[in-house]
Amino acid sequence: MRSGTNTLMNAFFSDLARARPPVTPQALTVKTTSQRSSGGVQVYTAYYAIYILACMVVMLYWQLRSSVTSEPHG
Repeated sequence: MRSGTNTLMNAFFSDLARARPPVTPQALTVKTTSQRSSGGVQVYTAYYAIYILACMVVMLYWQLRSSVTSEPHG
């Protein structure tokens, strides 16, 4: 299982490296300025807030599901 996870992680990081150009300090400054002016910060904040909320819901579901299945039936 661990080798499969490592393979997936390596594929993810290699795809990520190919998809994103290297970030320079000047690019960070320009990107931050353009995001503020176009409302991009709010879009990214909303996206990541929803993403984190979805992850938390899945974790809660797994926790509740495992607690129900692990209880002894009388």
